[in-house]
Amino acid sequence: MLDGDGSLDGPTAVALFLAKEHARTSGKTEVARSALAWYFDLIGCQANPARDPIPVAISQGSLRRAPPVVHHDKETEDEIKLIFQSFTGPSLPMSDHRIGTVLTLMFSAFLRVSEVVVSKRSDVKFDSSHVWLNIRKSKTDQLGKAERRPVAQSGGPFCAVSNLERWLARVPQATFLFPCISTVQSTATKPMSVDLVRAELRRVLQVCGITRSLTPHSFRGGAATLAIEKGVPTRAVMAMGRWASTGGFAPYVEVNAKTLAGADRLL
Repeated sequence: MLDGDGSLDGPTAVALFLAKEHARTSGKTEVARSALAWYFDLIGCQANPARDPIPVAISQGSLRRAPPVVHHDKETEDEIKLIFQSFTGPSLPMSDHRIGTVLTLMFSAFLRVSEVVVSKRSDVKFDSSHVWLNIRKSKTDQLGKAERRPVAQSGGPFCAVSNLERWLARVPQATFLFPCISTVQSTATKPMSVDLVRAELRRVLQVCGITRSLTPHSFRGGAATLAIEKGVPTRAVMAMGRWASTGGFAPYVEVNAKTLAGADRLL
């Protein structure tokens, strides 16, 4: 464990660091180990100390001890339709139409709030049946490569694609899909902030009479739950929402009679 000069060897130093991280954060150990492994690979370490069996065992053990991930209330189909009715349309104030479009697009495209606020007008391409979104900032994308996903036109009264087209017609000079609209200059160059989305969501819930404690993440979870309820294969839902693992995906789907898909009726 000790080198000739009395200092710790690489794997031992990494193991002690990870143990301290686990005590401090209660569950972020694997993230820290992966970051160290990436760094040691980057600088050309032939024997990467973060890949040594002892640090790996510590990080795996911390995963088993970590509290389970819980995503609370999911947005329902009725609730997103109520928001669509109340907060979309070209005759509404700009701020109302903007937040309504943000929320319906987050639901329809399984977007995280951090992804929707950085989206630019140039990231959106319409064809005869879909809008294609270039998702710039994906949590599961460690290499910084954008991912493309389609949202289909429904042709019905709750079509997120048609509403997005109407919204874009109102901000023709905006760089970002959802700009800050406080001034002409900010509309052209600045995006809506994550904090503003959260604040506006609270206003939307109050106006619509929705009393549950919904967050921006509720829309991603609601979309996943509704897709599973409608019989969309799990792998397709994960691909649409860019979930890399079933463990990461499972907390987003509410367990109910529909998502159990007959598992509650065996006899």
